[in-house]
Amino acid sequence: YTVRRLIIEPKPDRPRRFAILDDDIDVAQSLAVGLVELGFEATAFATEAQLEAALRFDSFDAFVIDWVLPNGTAQALITKLRNHNATCPIALLTGKAGSKEVDEKELVATIEKHELLFLQKPVTALIAASQFTAAFANR
Repeated sequence: YTVRRLIIEPKPDRPRRFAILDDDIDVAQSLAVGLVELGFEATAFATEAQLEAALRFDSFDAFVIDWVLPNGTAQALITKLRNHNATCPIALLTGKAGSKEVDEKELVATIEKHELLFLQKPVTALIAASQFTAAFANR
């Protein structure tokens, strides 16, 4: 066998930190509160600019990003996040899959290209946490 990559990381001594971006701040805050209740740390953001400003001074272990944002899709933001950290779990969140507002081929292509999780609105913190727990274990 060829060992291509071996990563040994200590078990985190702090809760995993989530950044949640949704242009509906109530959705982001609700998910953040639920994740905190499950033992994680989570910060809600309503705009890409807020998230990008936070990233200059802070780091996160995972991201939940709304696919449909006021200025289009989150595709460019996902690319930035992946360029910054190639392996952190990122989930796309939308309640508009199957609607005229979402090009599903573009959505699927982005999910596959960047190895993303997908969460359908409304999502509960317990479902999101289970998806991310599995993603952290498979990193």
